[in-house]
Amino acid sequence: AKVLGYTRKDVFKFSEYSIPERLKKLEPRKFWEARDDVLAACADAKAKFIACICHHSIAGGTAQLDAKFIQFGANEVLKTFNDYLRVMDRHGYCILDNIPSKSPFAYIREKHQRGLVYESVGRPDRLLSRIHGYAHTCVEASYSHSAVDIVLGIFRSCINEQKRPELARRQMARVAKLLWTTP
Repeated sequence: AKVLGYTRKDVFKFSEYSIPERLKKLEPRKFWEARDDVLAACADAKAKFIACICHHSIAGGTAQLDAKFIQFGANEVLKTFNDYLRVMDRHGYCILDNIPSKSPFAYIREKHQRGLVYESVGRPDRLLSRIHGYAHTCVEASYSHSAVDIVLGIFRSCINEQKRPELARRQMARVAKLLWTTP
């Protein structure tokens, strides 16, 4: 991104809508190359990607998904991250972005204190014993946050891509190398 002229104050995300006005004159291909560089850097760093997929028609059928479905997805990702840490015999820290809640801090407090809460189905809470801290962040708070946004954006684009299936196949092959799945 730095090669394209991005600065620390610029938003570098998957979305082409986030491209700074002064950089919009560059060829769109350059931005895809920059995103490819992010995928390569993630692979070089041996980063792992965990995602929860739910079709929009199941989760409410609208682009603005209901907060409870987003939190369900976040819970699934947290559970899988905790499993990853257990399998790898490690401990971790979780930074969450854009929690759709009037009180995102209440959500992360609950995750720390109770873990996964199953009151509505009559099951006991499941502590996330390998995750030792939670934080709530925002766009462009770190370079790693940009990388997460770009990898997730490419992943979502590959799943939904209909106009350029060959590009989606190529990109998905690269994202799939980052995916962690339970053994």
